[in-house]
Amino acid sequence: MPFWFRTAVARRELRVVVRAATDLAESWDVRQSFVAIVILGAGTSLPELSISLTTAKERPGLSVGNLIGSNLVDVLLPAGLAAVIHPVRFEADLLWFDLPMLFALTVTVLLFFLRRRGLQKGEAAILLGSYGAYLVFKIVQAR
Repeated sequence: MPFWFRTAVARRELRVVVRAATDLAESWDVRQSFVAIVILGAGTSLPELSISLTTAKERPGLSVGNLIGSNLVDVLLPAGLAAVIHPVRFEADLLWFDLPMLFALTVTVLLFFLRRRGLQKGEAAILLGSYGAYLVFKIVQAR
């Protein structure tokens, strides 16, 4: 299949996803950012999760590199490109809760890596629990 065709199909499908997310936010009577964080964020992270789970045991460098690379791309590229097209405005709670939470959890992961040069099961439980608590908070906040 030619590149232009794949690009056109991807663009069309992305519009479908964006419209579905917008419709879902409206039907649930929640902010679009909630749907983006809880549903779209999880969905777009599944490829990274799959790569990390597949490579964690035999190729941990790939797993960690994938984590770092995907997070850099996910944070910098969409915001930067979107702002080139049109000024990007954020809801206040994203600036005062979600982004500081992202920063705090990133620092936590960094400290875990520095302390033991890798994540142990207890530390993994802390990270998974933090994600679970964050999701619960976002769901309660959305109501």
